[in-house]
Amino acid sequence: MSDRLRLLDDPHQLVEQLARTAPWLAAMLVVLLVTGYEREQASAAANATYVGGETCAACHQREAELWKGSDHDLAMQSADRTTVLGNFNNATFRKDGVTSTFFTRDGRLFVHTDGPDGQLHEYRIAYTFGIYPLQQYLIEFPDGRYQALSIVWDTRPAAAGGQRWFHLHPKEKIDHRDILAALASFNAERGERAEAQRYADHLRTLSATEYGS
Repeated sequence: MSDRLRLLDDPHQLVEQLARTAPWLAAMLVVLLVTGYEREQASAAANATYVGGETCAACHQREAELWKGSDHDLAMQSADRTTVLGNFNNATFRKDGVTSTFFTRDGRLFVHTDGPDGQLHEYRIAYTFGIYPLQQYLIEFPDGRYQALSIVWDTRPAAAGGQRWFHLHPKEKIDHRDILAALASFNAERGERAEAQRYADHLRTLSATEYGS
């Protein structure tokens, strides 16, 4: 094989050779190579899909075992009787004249509390946030939005002052007109609740990278 053909097999050598003999042509070649690489990367990113933690665990078993059951693994979960630590046995919490009631129905968990219009409404608990020393709850609105409830459960032992409901801003009056209430919510288009679940799974998988080497 001639030296010229070898240069075609190795773009780096080709650029170096052209830089010595034809700098302007080398510059054009670099631009073409970079542009082609960027297009290839953009195409790969556009076609990328979430494969789930099980796929990663196949090659990183030790890290997966260390992560499993950790606070990071349990950072965000779908709400049910196995993941929710708060008292939903018709427990009540009163603040600023509003009485919120936490209860279950047909195996699902709900809270009866003030909504965006200042009136009491029933909301399903969709997700849990955190595991210790407190657990927050993400409620689901009828229009597809979700909002973190400001009333949270203290997961510490009762002897340490835990096992009770408390408000994140006990000394402030925050109602439906307060800016904090608006900032607490985030949009999720109607019919895209599955996307929230995929995000929760993705968040739990990303946290696994903090374990092991």
